[in-house]
Amino acid sequence: MINGVGALPRQYHRWKLASMMRKKGYHFATIIHPDAVVAYDVELAEGVQIMAGVVVQPGTTVGKDTIINTGVIIDHDCTIADNCHLSPGVICSGDVSVGKNVHIGTGAKAIQGINIGEGSVIAAGSTIYKDVPAGILVKQIVKTVIEVVGV
Repeated sequence: MINGVGALPRQYHRWKLASMMRKKGYHFATIIHPDAVVAYDVELAEGVQIMAGVVVQPGTTVGKDTIINTGVIIDHDCTIADNCHLSPGVICSGDVSVGKNVHIGTGAKAIQGINIGEGSVIAAGSTIYKDVPAGILVKQIVKTVIEVVGV
């Protein structure tokens, strides 16, 4: 069985459905797109979905029912907990730890050794360079600076 329900920040319908179905005796397949690259020693729990263009490096573990969306790069020795969604283009450098029920928005990046606490939401395009406590919404405000260079 495959869980085709999507995931949005702090909306847990997908994971509630999976829990309800498991209580009735169902099991979910772990899906890896043929165009994904997953190292030989990566540990994937039940119900994980890895989409096209994903790269998952050695020593990484991915928890139950987590979605690793299109083009995500997860470097070595990362831990992604249960019920997470890493949106398209997310990059996790080495030794990043992501707690349960975390949503990381499109194109966000976490530098090496970062811990992202349970239930946090990382807004699209953010760069995470400090640990994020549980339940926090991180959004990056970018000021556009245009410099005019002599002609």
